[in-house]
Amino acid sequence: MANKTKGNTLHWNGTPQSARLLKSLLPNSIKVDERSVSDILAFTSKFSEIIKYYDLNNSPLGTWSQFLQKDVSIFLATIVSTDLHKIEKEHSRLINILDNAPRAEEKLEAL
Repeated sequence: MANKTKGNTLHWNGTPQSARLLKSLLPNSIKVDERSVSDILAFTSKFSEIIKYYDLNNSPLGTWSQFLQKDVSIFLATIVSTDLHKIEKEHSRLINILDNAPRAEEKLEAL
């Protein structure tokens, strides 16, 4: 007599998709603000140029940038967060205009 088995004969020792841990859903996988400290300090420096400072008589007395101008950490952060690739790309574009400009007026405009 033949031995017949009932049910599924495939055995799988893997983890089903519903039980897998998605690393992208873990709290540490992304930051709320993915900017670096130097990026935030450079942003603060630029933002302080548009925020008015008011004296005790509620009169505008410049901007908040006056408080941050001489801070060495702000100065260094601005240098570190500068996008050198963007500057190099713009430089190459202007050099290309200078090299290919047929008239002196166009060269002066590019300068």
